[in-house]
Amino acid sequence: MNGERQMRRFWLRAGPESAWLRTGLVTAIALLWLTATTAVNARAQAAQTASASAHLKHRYSFSGDASDSIGNAAGKLQGAAVVKAGKLVLDGSAGTYVDLPGGLLTGYKAATIEFWISTGQNGKYARVFDAGEISGITGINSIYFCVDHTGTGDWRLRITVPEAGKDEVVAIKGNLSERKDLHVVNVLDPATGFMGIYVNGELVGSRPDLTTLAAVSPHYFFIGRSLYAADAYLNASIDEFRIYDSALSAEQVKKDYAAGPERVP
Repeated sequence: MNGERQMRRFWLRAGPESAWLRTGLVTAIALLWLTATTAVNARAQAAQTASASAHLKHRYSFSGDASDSIGNAAGKLQGAAVVKAGKLVLDGSAGTYVDLPGGLLTGYKAATIEFWISTGQNGKYARVFDAGEISGITGINSIYFCVDHTGTGDWRLRITVPEAGKDEVVAIKGNLSERKDLHVVNVLDPATGFMGIYVNGELVGSRPDLTTLAAVSPHYFFIGRSLYAADAYLNASIDEFRIYDSALSAEQVKKDYAAGPERVP
């Protein structure tokens, strides 16, 4: 209180010659307020960014091996699989793939599987990824992305959904052999029913009736190999492979495409 009274007396006694002092003090107070406000906003923005990126659960950047920089679910290179110049290189030979830990989608209410890829010439039913169970020589209770589904002349995303009485499929005519620098995003959101594929930032195919991810078995998760014994191994190089426990929006997909594989927006 004594300090406040002394300050009040100072302002009352101060004449015009001290106007510069009053102006300086006001300016200093304003600068302190602006600095504090900026710091608060910066902290809020950092928290928002951390919250958004928290949905990225597994990130394979292939900087030297098949390690997971976020989720501690390292993959194992099999056969002739190598990491070279920041890319996973698979030559399509039998036994060449990456063996990831199973169960990477277990418990997810929604999921996004994203990758940057360049493909060579591929054989029948070659997979970028296939996750699920093996029964004899057949894959069951699975989700996969196939670059050349020769039987129906398309490339596709397929997931087992017992409630639907059949597998749910998004298929696009043609194949993805001999394609360079593709950004592919597979979004699965049972809450809205959305199941779709984006390529280079654009939605190329979708369906509105996905009901669940729960049927995908936690036993296996392969990059470059099918759960079916007779299917071809993948001939391609992959810059980055990501798994989210949420459904990326169309805007987020575009931002990822613009940012490229080296940076998470």
